[in-house]
Amino acid sequence: MELTRIWRVFITPGWRYIDWDTKRYIDEDDSVWLRVHATDDLGASSSDDTDGSFIVDNVAPHHWRDFTPTEWVADQTPDCTIEVKDNTAGLDVSTACYKYSRNGGSSWSGWRSASCTGSDGTTSYQTITAGSVPFNQDSGMQNMIKFRIDDAATNTGESDEYTVKIDTADPSAPVISSQTHPDEDEWYSGSDLAFTWTTPSDTSGIDCYSYIFDQSATTTPDTACEPAGNSKSYTDVADGVWYFHVRAKDNAGNWGAADHYRVQIGSGEASTTDAVIALAIAAGSREYDSCWDVSGDGQVTSLDALMIPQAAGDGDPEAPAI
Repeated sequence: MELTRIWRVFITPGWRYIDWDTKRYIDEDDSVWLRVHATDDLGASSSDDTDGSFIVDNVAPHHWRDFTPTEWVADQTPDCTIEVKDNTAGLDVSTACYKYSRNGGSSWSGWRSASCTGSDGTTSYQTITAGSVPFNQDSGMQNMIKFRIDDAATNTGESDEYTVKIDTADPSAPVISSQTHPDEDEWYSGSDLAFTWTTPSDTSGIDCYSYIFDQSATTTPDTACEPAGNSKSYTDVADGVWYFHVRAKDNAGNWGAADHYRVQIGSGEASTTDAVIALAIAAGSREYDSCWDVSGDGQVTSLDALMIPQAAGDGDPEAPAI
């Protein structure tokens, strides 16, 4: 900053401005002290020096930090925040604003008002919040934002540009397969099972999976992440019809639907236990499974329960409940 020293001196009959054309360059914000005394044309000097100070601030707010969000979010109109401070004149908090881009910075919205904590003149870090920024799209690169604020000396500072990564879509279901039991419609004698599954395509990428192994056809795994990997094995599984279920969570926290894979272990011959299962399905206390649709009519009824023992050749309609 260039300062020209212009003195105001009292000379009869009144005050006058006298410019000695003295200049000083100030590179940084600082307090400037002046001390002067006067000497007239006869060489007489004033008996006392006069001094005083004023503050120079020609540097815009430029201390920016801690932008959020930095991770993926599942919200197309997220709140975005950043901290800023001005060391000298302090912030003019009422001037906080932001603008955003939906095409990677090729074009920008106009400046929009944002909120800022603190009061005018504060020199400590304050938080600017851009509420519900209307990106309205999923993208890992196209959504961008920047901030602006003035200090009390009217210097305007702008932040860097920040990318906001958004993914609101649930990942698709992984596709399960089994190396040990490759055909869901076949019966196998082997009781050691191995499963693998594909990684679904997703905007933010896959973070983890949740899976469960049971005898229900439609179970949805919970939202607890299992150890990393795309495979799972089980040993010494009892005879019967079993199901492996797996679902994925993406990096924005969205959980997807589950895929289900059936494994049939044993001889495959019908038994009275199977009849009991069919009765439970017919009564509505167990989920439908085509395995027990002996009649092939698309539903499991008491008729199927009666036909199962006949298929087993034992003719015994009684069986213990399971």
